[in-house]
Amino acid sequence: MSLLCRSLRFLLAFLIPTLLCFSCKRKDHEAPQPDNGLHQVSFNFSNFQSEIQSYHSAPSTKSVQNDATLNLHPDQFEVLGYFDMNKKSLEPTYDYDQVFKIEVIAGLENSGQFVNDPSKPAYKDNFVYTVKGLSRFSFKIDLTKIHELDRLEFDLLSTDGNQKYFFVQFLDQNNYPIRNSDRLIEIVPNSNASKQLQTYNIPIPKELKGNDKTIVNIWMKDPVTNHPYVEDPYKHAHYIDNIKFYGRAKERSKPNLSDLPYFIFKKKTGELVKKGSFDLSQNNKEQLVELPYGSYYNLILFHDSPKKLLMPTDIKNKDQIFIGHTFEDKFGRSFAAIDSFDLKENVEKLVKLKRLYSLVTLNFNDIRDLKEIKKVTVRPITAPYFWKPFNLKVDTKILEEPTKPLEFEQDFNLNKEISFSHFLGLSDKELPVQYEIEVWDKSKVIRKFRLKSNIKNNVKLIFKGPLYPSGFSTGFFEVIIDETWDANKVVVFK
Repeated sequence: MSLLCRSLRFLLAFLIPTLLCFSCKRKDHEAPQPDNGLHQVSFNFSNFQSEIQSYHSAPSTKSVQNDATLNLHPDQFEVLGYFDMNKKSLEPTYDYDQVFKIEVIAGLENSGQFVNDPSKPAYKDNFVYTVKGLSRFSFKIDLTKIHELDRLEFDLLSTDGNQKYFFVQFLDQNNYPIRNSDRLIEIVPNSNASKQLQTYNIPIPKELKGNDKTIVNIWMKDPVTNHPYVEDPYKHAHYIDNIKFYGRAKERSKPNLSDLPYFIFKKKTGELVKKGSFDLSQNNKEQLVELPYGSYYNLILFHDSPKKLLMPTDIKNKDQIFIGHTFEDKFGRSFAAIDSFDLKENVEKLVKLKRLYSLVTLNFNDIRDLKEIKKVTVRPITAPYFWKPFNLKVDTKILEEPTKPLEFEQDFNLNKEISFSHFLGLSDKELPVQYEIEVWDKSKVIRKFRLKSNIKNNVKLIFKGPLYPSGFSTGFFEVIIDETWDANKVVVFK
């Protein structure tokens, strides 16, 4: 073999591995590309149903028909049982399908009687039940006749200023205690001095789901030592009134999951590259979108209402988008998921929706009869809020048409609460809200007043106070902000 051939073979033996190695290094620095230049983004909605479940709050109305007829907010619970004692009886004033029975166990026989409220003796038609030597009062509940039980509420006063607690016990359908649901409830301090009955709210444990029946015991003695919480049970009395059970008689109407608008923008320029709507009505938990390699923002919306969200129709850039809904959409529930992602290969994105609204409730705590009240209207004083997802701000906007007040007509003796949604967007700071309330009899306004507070989204805001004019009922409105995920805040004003 000639010297030239040997040299060529040696050169090729050196160059080929070198070129192959160089080629490998070049490919290591290149982003992998599929044949069509697109990657799949799978949006996973597996937790969607649990995320849009209602608050565990209270209100509202007689339950025999559907939600629309009941005029119920989807986040509300209705009154299923009510004992107001005004008929001088332990029989319920209202009982959905004979679900509830009450039993009082006391050490002194025949010590129970019906008397006027000790804090409001002038109201001769308002009665409470009082008993000495109280051991417990119990409720037998038939769970087969209702869909869901949410909470028990009652007014209680102990004349023993040293009583600090009472004990709540739940029994399953076999009359065995559900130990992890036992609750020790602290008595409101100094309530005996004012003779004012205090309201206590007892959540119903979810462990009772699936049981045919339950018994709720309210004990006035220590569950461990069996000693009474009252020092002299035969000397001191307890007063009980306004016992209410909240829940749902029938399963709540399912939201329409066939239209969840989505928008995808380029992260660098903000340009809209894809929009559409996801349909979850067929229980298809994953939704696929194809996009080229790049970095993106995504926005997914859900509005549970027959009415549409207020937003621009021609969106080309992320900075153009704003979202809101009218105050008249009183039961509308809006949710959003906003996120970003870098797309280099097929990816899965878990969709986590957040509420864009808060639930506002007016809770009327009048003692007197409210049969003359036929209607309550609520008009917003603050302008509607509009959320700009990619500007991290919420602005007010004056609409072309004036906002109409919300109207609520119901039996205010039975249902002393009204609730509605207030759209606030995703806000990192509290926003002012203010409302003008009008109370109507058959033909005229008998009271007009204003309520205000500051809240963020995803909050239960409760205004609590008398419905009647101050000339007929003493007291003040109490503002309760229940923010389950962060903290509780109470603001009191006169």
